[in-house]
Amino acid sequence: MIVGQFKRNRILLHPWFVFKIVIINRGPDMKHMVSYTLKADRVAENERLAAAVYEALEQARPPGLHYATFRLEDGVSFIHIVSHEEADGSNALTSLPAFKAFSAGIKERCATLPVRVELTEIGSYGFFGK
Repeated sequence: MIVGQFKRNRILLHPWFVFKIVIINRGPDMKHMVSYTLKADRVAENERLAAAVYEALEQARPPGLHYATFRLEDGVSFIHIVSHEEADGSNALTSLPAFKAFSAGIKERCATLPVRVELTEIGSYGFFGK
């Protein structure tokens, strides 16, 4: 649904839990969330691949990138929250070989495919390193 310059999205993380996200501006400081549900027998593999991404991030230490991965209490649903501040619109996270390996088999690991939504920060406390 489009209302003026606002686009409203809905994300289903659990059958009973719906987030509404409002997109206002896209600038060099991008924040988004990706959510998906895995097949139960692929959780360990997914976590191993995600851990490799964090190891690569520790090595590369890309400036302006903030990234977090969470497993939800059902044990098979995950969300990733990312904030990156590249003026040219590039993304240091997605250029990492470890992230490319993580992304390569995501469709096969998922029961529900990833959904990405842009986030507009209303406020935070220490969340994005500020």
